[in-house]
Amino acid sequence: MSSDLPQARDAVEVETQRRRLASFAWVAIFGWVSFAAPYAVLGRWRAVTLDLVVIAGTLVVLRLCTREGASSRRVTVGATLTTAASCLGVALTALLSGGPVSISIWYLAVVPLFVAYLLGERATIIWSVIAFVAMVIVHFGDLWLAMTPEFVPEGDELLFGRGMLIFVVMAFAVAARRVTDSYVAAVQANAAMIQGQANALQNQTDALRTQADELVHARDLALAASQAKSAFVANTSHEIRTPLHGILGSAELALEVATDDESRSLISTILGSGRALLALLNDVLDLSKIEAGRMTIKVAPLDLRALVTEIGALFHANARSKGLQLVCVIAPQCPPFVTSDEVRLRQILANLVGNAVKFTERGQVELHVELLETVAEVARVRFVVEDTGIGIPPELQAEIFREFTQVEATSTRRFGGTGLGLAVCQRLVDLLGGVITVESNPGHGSRFVVELPLQISGPPEVATPAAVVAVTAISPMRVLVVDDNAANRELAARMLARLGLRADLAADGAEAVARVKDGIYDLILMDMQMPDVDGPGVTIAIRRLRADGPRPQIVAMTANVLQEDRIRCLAAGMDDFITKPISNVALRRAVQAAQERQSTATIP
Repeated sequence: MSSDLPQARDAVEVETQRRRLASFAWVAIFGWVSFAAPYAVLGRWRAVTLDLVVIAGTLVVLRLCTREGASSRRVTVGATLTTAASCLGVALTALLSGGPVSISIWYLAVVPLFVAYLLGERATIIWSVIAFVAMVIVHFGDLWLAMTPEFVPEGDELLFGRGMLIFVVMAFAVAARRVTDSYVAAVQANAAMIQGQANALQNQTDALRTQADELVHARDLALAASQAKSAFVANTSHEIRTPLHGILGSAELALEVATDDESRSLISTILGSGRALLALLNDVLDLSKIEAGRMTIKVAPLDLRALVTEIGALFHANARSKGLQLVCVIAPQCPPFVTSDEVRLRQILANLVGNAVKFTERGQVELHVELLETVAEVARVRFVVEDTGIGIPPELQAEIFREFTQVEATSTRRFGGTGLGLAVCQRLVDLLGGVITVESNPGHGSRFVVELPLQISGPPEVATPAAVVAVTAISPMRVLVVDDNAANRELAARMLARLGLRADLAADGAEAVARVKDGIYDLILMDMQMPDVDGPGVTIAIRRLRADGPRPQIVAMTANVLQEDRIRCLAAGMDDFITKPISNVALRRAVQAAQERQSTATIP
């Protein structure tokens, strides 16, 4: 781009010279026509012929030197030839005119102006001298041809006057040329400076554009990596939850039928280990959703005191088994009912209290809830979890909320864990609009503080009778279990049998559709991820098949736990969504909810 600009300036300069030469040539032609007219009236045909020759030559120069694409050198030659024709033509015309009637010699006085206009200062001086010589020749030719001697005494004064006129015009033309050149130089300097700035700006623009392209490319790579990571986490979660469902479900069933203490102890160990693995899987999935911006907060009224009591009850047995005292206190000034995401708030408090119990070997763990201030129906509530455990070294306190960071990261560590819990806590607190801090003294315990803005509200809505799932006997139902995993099909059948229900089994979508064609089912437990046709696709086919008949309740029973999976299942026509691993309690609730929906739908 920068190399094209000088070429463009040269082209503009040549075009300017061409236009100037054309102007000069047409003025000269007009002058020569003016000179030829009186000579023709006087019958001085030699002068007229010479004028016509000069006019023709000027036209030829105008044609050759001012046409499109003419070079700068050709324009300069054309200007020189036009000036020479003017000087020579004036001299010869004056001589051929035969006397002082010739007024064309005054035309020589304007030659310096045209030359200065076309060719520059040096050429102006040279052609001014040439014009003076031509004038001298004409002057003495006029004196020699004069018919009366009265003209001779006036010859010197006339010569001096004509000469002075030429050189005065020359001086004026040179001065004007210098002023013009200085102005042009200043303009060119400014143009060069502006061009330099433009080039610098262009370079900066190119650099910024390159940087922007690199940033866009990096963003695309980051998005692709994030999507790949999310897909990997989702697929890994699905693949782990599927066998984990079989392990936990079978362990729960075995625990119910175990008779001796040793068997119950072993099965309880299996259940505890499986639930720990499930908690780890949930932490990884939560962290992935938060980083991908897919974690949603669902606010609703909640009972703050009931939540704190629930947290205390959840960890009471574990704390007592270690000989710890677990204290949960909520200040009376705290509002009883607030609006927040109860699931995420419970997750934060459970994580902090669980860590406190895990890292404390003796002493106590305390959960205090206190009101800091209330502004415009918004209460700023502080949750404090304090323990007498191992504490956190000062150099790790700033890093403790990072992923996979642990107080004990050596091979001889006494406490398990992956270091994801506090990272998830901090991100959830951020999503709830609060802050979390830590104070700790190694060997003397830690103090975690969470401050959240909570909207004061009324009590939560009491569930309507239609939504209440009572722990009662389940009415007989025809149930179909659709799952491509044989172990999960058998486990679901055993769990349903414990509820007093007999289930038919289908290994894929095609078999499920065929069974629905042959019989009527009240409840279909549908896996989501299956070969050939997935759960939502099978659901759509069943809904079309039974569009005019009894409408079965279809419940997704899947290891896919993302919100978009739930939305997709419900959009396909499913009625509910439960995630693997599925406990006996969760399955009972899902079945009873399906029965309640079905009975409500049949009420006229």
